[in-house]
Amino acid sequence: MSDSYIYSGMENYYTTEKNDNKAKILKILVIVLSVFLVVEAIIYTVVMPCLSTAKITFSGLSSLQAEDLLLEGGITGSVSWMGFDTAGFASKLASNAAIETVSVEKKFPDQILVKINERTPVCCSLVNIDGKTVPIQIDKNGVIFSVGNKMPSTSMPLITGIELATVSEGMRIPAKYRTLLEQVEEIWEINPAYFAALSEIRVVPTDYDGYELMLYPLQSHTKFLVDRSFGEETLQYMMVVLDVIESVDPDVTEVDMRYGTISYKKS
Repeated sequence: MSDSYIYSGMENYYTTEKNDNKAKILKILVIVLSVFLVVEAIIYTVVMPCLSTAKITFSGLSSLQAEDLLLEGGITGSVSWMGFDTAGFASKLASNAAIETVSVEKKFPDQILVKINERTPVCCSLVNIDGKTVPIQIDKNGVIFSVGNKMPSTSMPLITGIELATVSEGMRIPAKYRTLLEQVEEIWEINPAYFAALSEIRVVPTDYDGYELMLYPLQSHTKFLVDRSFGEETLQYMMVVLDVIESVDPDVTEVDMRYGTISYKKS
């Protein structure tokens, strides 16, 4: 009688190796699928939005139109968010004399935010161009930003007599008039109604490149000559004197209020 022994070690080896191969293949498939999912997610969440059409939004516009600004910025059709040149667009808009400041910001995934700060006039004036009298608008910094356009409907002061060698949008008026603009802006902030009572403020040149001011009250033939110390008190004093003159002697055509004294001329 003999004993028989059967060894199945080789069979277990092949079975184990086969299972390991299956596990490796499964791991590889999982990794490949994960990579594809990550790539697809990146494409849909990053790449495609960046290549999509940019949505340009303006804020701060008052008198300017978004359509005109797009053309000025060189945008004539659709442009991708990724390909939008923020610095170039801002630089082109900054050359517009009616714009004081501009900022352009990209916001993921497809937004272009354009913030405009328009110039606001503190006064209007009249100049002669090619034999025609045209209105101009001047901001607080002395920048002429509108030539030949309509005057604002508000009670914006009209200042005439400003000496200008040339006139173009974006240029600054001579520095000697900056104090006058500051005075006008200060009065405007206190009470704009003061200017509603004036039809014109005329700059009168004096010796040594100086100037004085001639004030023309609305609906009155009496004009007032004042020095450069122009402010709220000047206008208040003018109104009081005008009331007295109209009630006492309506033939007065000019009142000299310079240097704290009063003199007048009659017609």
